[in-house]
Amino acid sequence: MEQKSINISNKLHKNNQVQYQESNLETEKVDETFFTVNLPRDVGLSDQLWHLSKLYSLGIALSYTYVHTPFRCPRSYSVGYLETIIIQLKKLLNTPVDIRKSSADKLIKFIGLDKHDLNISDTQFRKYKIIEINLDNILGESDIFSAPALKKSIEFLDLSSKFVIYCFVTQGIYKFEAKIDQIINSVKLDDSTIKYLDLPGKYWRAKKRFPVNIPLVNSRVNVVIHIRKGDRTQIKLNKKIVSIFGSSVNLVNSNDAREKSNTELVNTEKSYNIIQKIFSKYGEDIFSVIVISDGYQRAFYAIVSAVIRGKIKLKTDDLKQLYKIKKILNREFDIFSSFPNVSLVVGESKKNLFKCIHAIVCADILVVTSGGFAYWLHMFFRRSNQSSIIINLNSYDNQTIDKIRNIVSKKKGG
Repeated sequence: MEQKSINISNKLHKNNQVQYQESNLETEKVDETFFTVNLPRDVGLSDQLWHLSKLYSLGIALSYTYVHTPFRCPRSYSVGYLETIIIQLKKLLNTPVDIRKSSADKLIKFIGLDKHDLNISDTQFRKYKIIEINLDNILGESDIFSAPALKKSIEFLDLSSKFVIYCFVTQGIYKFEAKIDQIINSVKLDDSTIKYLDLPGKYWRAKKRFPVNIPLVNSRVNVVIHIRKGDRTQIKLNKKIVSIFGSSVNLVNSNDAREKSNTELVNTEKSYNIIQKIFSKYGEDIFSVIVISDGYQRAFYAIVSAVIRGKIKLKTDDLKQLYKIKKILNREFDIFSSFPNVSLVVGESKKNLFKCIHAIVCADILVVTSGGFAYWLHMFFRRSNQSSIIINLNSYDNQTIDKIRNIVSKKKGG
């Protein structure tokens, strides 16, 4: 079967090297096998990007060529109540999704992942058969630990079609991460394979279409501190303590609350203290700082939802107290106003989300607290020729603060 004329680059990975071989499909048979990724929608943006990096590396390990499917991220970027319900219904009913009709929301366009060299909607793929590969089933029910074994298992699903695009589908590959890494490593590849998607290049080209202004100064050392609050917090309501951790909302006693606060929750005062330490050691004038946080809005929604669904019981006085403190809890971020060169971006509006992402990408020093949102965005989109330091607020020491000296020296030109 001859295909229409298109020029593509076959990426042949060998010992972490990429060779490019030009193919003209007008004069020769297609000897490529293509794959795409249908990312889960019920996780946040950083989780989606992590899935993409793993599944992209897995496909390349199988000697397949990547075709991009635009995706949406309703958890990080609100797409409306109706669409959220539709997504959940399709998931419950196991309704197949026509990925050829997939479209990216503005968030995905903002980070530059709405298009790639080869796209699922390209005319040359109209006659290709899309075969869904449920990795949860294949990896969960079989002893597959090498690329050849997985490839054989996938291609056995359809022996009749030559022109196919395998669509990797998963509800969450966390429990298969070790197995996927072993398969990728079996052909001497690793997670660095994602660099061939050129995510930083895509991001910065997208900034020409979607510019964003943030209060960072290029001539200074840019410090960004991410304080996660919305689903990692505790709220006192009269004599009760409501604990929000991820999607879990519970009433806890004071001892449990104190233990969780010491080990898992993000302390705003800790963020203030690390700024003080950095300024004391190197001076304030060389730094430009942004503190970003989702604030408490999601926490309040989670509590109200838990009450409506009967997951927790609150009295009328508790609900009145909740309404009162809703207006004042974000004031805890006012502690940073004592620093003239520290700006705040607090809240979960779409505008703030874009500012937060861009600040994270631009950070010379990124202070992370809980979860992978800031860490993975920085790792995926930061240009490789731009040095930076990532500091974990819960585990840094004086040696970590000393490492900042190199960044400061470069900015000063010394």
